Amino acid sequence: MSTVGVSSASISQHDLPAPRFGHSTTLIGPNSVILFGGAVGDTGHYQITNECYHYNLTDKTWSKLEAENPPRARAAHGAARVDTMQMVIYGGATGGGTLSTEELYLLDCRKFPKTISWMTVPISGPTPGRRYGHSMNYYKPNLIVFGGNNGQQSLNDIWYMDVVQSPFLWNQVHIPPGDKKPPERVYHSADVCRDGPANGMLVIFGGRTTNNEPMKDVWGLRQHRDLSWDWVAAPVKKGSLPEARFQHSAVFIGTKMFVVGGREQDVSKMLSTAMYDTETCEWKSLPGVERFRHASWAAGTQIYTFGGFDHQTQTHPTDNLQVMDAL
Repeated sequence: MSTVGVSSASISQHDLPAPRFGHSTTLIGPNSVILFGGAVGDTGHYQITNECYHYNLTDKTWSKLEAENPPRARAAHGAARVDTMQMVIYGGATGGGTLSTEELYLLDCRKFPKTISWMTVPISGPTPGRRYGHSMNYYKPNLIVFGGNNGQQSLNDIWYMDVVQSPFLWNQVHIPPGDKKPPERVYHSADVCRDGPANGMLVIFGGRTTNNEPMKDVWGLRQHRDLSWDWVAAPVKKGSLPEARFQHSAVFIGTKMFVVGGREQDVSKMLSTAMYDTETCEWKSLPGVERFRHASWAAGTQIYTFGGFDHQTQTHPTDNLQVMDAL
């Protein structure tokens, strides 16, 4: 692996999103990223939004998207691509101590740039409930929600939905008593490995406990051919676990998971970027990205990070887009 380089992207100022935190960024096509929601303004006087932007990876330009019936404003929600140019969002916080309602929203960009459309996905039966700081990922055919906080306590439950077949139903995964499972957490990271021995596994890292302690454990979740699910604690054969953190991000490139940014109890401390190789079970420490409450995505061998806070100006978010050459 070559030395990781981090730089700021040179982008058009047209329709540049305002500095924000708690938003999501989702790669929905080869050159298309959707930014949704988050909070703008400083932490003492912030406003939660439902703004939606498109970022063109080829032209390096932002454009603001307008469509009828958008979801309510929210931050710390879950977002995931479910098909080319289609994504969903769920949950989040709406401000003032309230949480978003339990609808699953679909954004259809298949006719972009001519039109885009939001719709509420018709759901039968129970839902994962209101929560924020959870993760939501898609590995065909399942949309998977894990953890977060319901306003009272942090969670470690798993819910999944087969989005290929209707009617659309949320199903809760029941891990057998005595089987290992990760402790409750909020503001963790989760991404699906799509290569190598961990192919098809949802890998979570870190987060914050109900008692506000940062975590640094790594777990993999997989559904088996008999449709059962189980957790496995990720082995470490070389290197050591990175610093505990929350409000970070993590993305897979091939067999390697890159953990970007985040914070611990000492908010002024910048944390290293960490790479975990699921083939060799090795951790490596890389140059840090000074961000937390940001959002990231991977395209090719590059990792993009937008918004959030740096550790020097902890009350005013940034609108900087950083690019890391990971491999």
